[in-house]
Amino acid sequence: MSTCKATHHKKEVIFYAAVTISTLVIGTVYECFSHQVYSPFMYLLFLIPLLLGLVPNLLAQKLHKHFLSSENAKAAYKMGVLTLIFGSFLKGVFDIYGTHSVYPSFYLPVGLLLLLVALCFEIHQRKGRAK
Repeated sequence: MSTCKATHHKKEVIFYAAVTISTLVIGTVYECFSHQVYSPFMYLLFLIPLLLGLVPNLLAQKLHKHFLSSENAKAAYKMGVLTLIFGSFLKGVFDIYGTHSVYPSFYLPVGLLLLLVALCFEIHQRKGRAK
């Protein structure tokens, strides 16, 4: 693996590690001030970047592969993960405060759509390289 690719792998791992730690801290601090009202959307928030970002990138790095090689796929995937994080955070806030809104229901389909778009970009990129 070239030095540039190794550096790029490290940047991805550092990004998802930072997001995982940030969401863990934010969720924990928010739960501390929630007056004993808890929401799984808030205290499990850190699992989204951990399972969708950090673990796949660490596995790919360990296997000397790329999780995503297309820049468009990487961007769409990051946006999908961040959309799911923000949606979960917003749902957690509404749960803790005991209110309801239609807006959190939009985040899951949009986030999943972005992850699907990333997959399509990656498949298109790999087909282009195979030709």
